[in-house]
Amino acid sequence: MEKKTIIKEVVERTVLEYHYSKEDVEELIVADLKCKGYKPNEVKFKTDYKYVSDEWGMNAHPTTVFKGAVIEVEN
Repeated sequence: MEKKTIIKEVVERTVLEYHYSKEDVEELIVADLKCKGYKPNEVKFKTDYKYVSDEWGMNAHPTTVFKGAVIEVEN
């Protein structure tokens, strides 16, 4: 006679999220460049936009896309 055993596994996962503002990101970039010996002047964030729609091509709306950051520095 065959015997079946049902084993139930529960896996718990804890996730920690960090949220950064524009100012926080600027501070991180400036601190990184200062550690490398540069004097950053201005942090400019590059963005673009594109239209996103649903799978049927309807409900199109513009969405901003982050393209990077440009920083002017002095040696």
